Amino acid sequence: MRHNHNEMMVHIALCSHKLPQNVLILGDAQRELSKETDKYYEKFEVTTVEQIEDIKLFLETSTPSSYDVIILNDTTIDDDLYTIINTVLKDDGLMVMQTNDLYTQTKQVQSTLKRLGKDFKIIMPYSYLVENEEKTQSAFAILASKLYHPTADVILQRTDMLDNLSYYNSDIHPSAFAMPTKLKLSLRGFAKN
Repeated sequence: MRHNHNEMMVHIALCSHKLPQNVLILGDAQRELSKETDKYYEKFEVTTVEQIEDIKLFLETSTPSSYDVIILNDTTIDDDLYTIINTVLKDDGLMVMQTNDLYTQTKQVQSTLKRLGKDFKIIMPYSYLVENEEKTQSAFAILASKLYHPTADVILQRTDMLDNLSYYNSDIHPSAFAMPTKLKLSLRGFAKN
């Protein structure tokens, strides 16, 4: 189950940014996400912080405009943290983060998208499948970017060079952002693309 999740958090972010060099991984299961970046992106500098109580302190003491990509593997953050994340991201930076179920918790997702809209030019939710022993189910995330559009600016050359993945590929990348009409309408005015 974690492998599909890791691939979709890491590769969606790193294949949407033109030249990511400094990557920050925040939140639970950061070790697994870090393994994914180490495996495919050796030239990147990856910093990880796992505990949510350490994240805010780490970000508050970080140099402004120091990260190209932030991968937030946690949904338990407050408004102040969004502002701090925006500060430590470079002018062309982007963030991916887990979010609530787009279908059953639409109001919570709308609230998150609205808050992200204060700091980011492009805010797009996406979905993917995760597998566990009993079943396959949907998982949800948001890409928030100051510049790069995850489907218009996807670096296909980079996506094509990734080998031995179980889920992510150059076709999955843009299709993850496709939404049924009813859901798309419910997110209109909140998502920005």
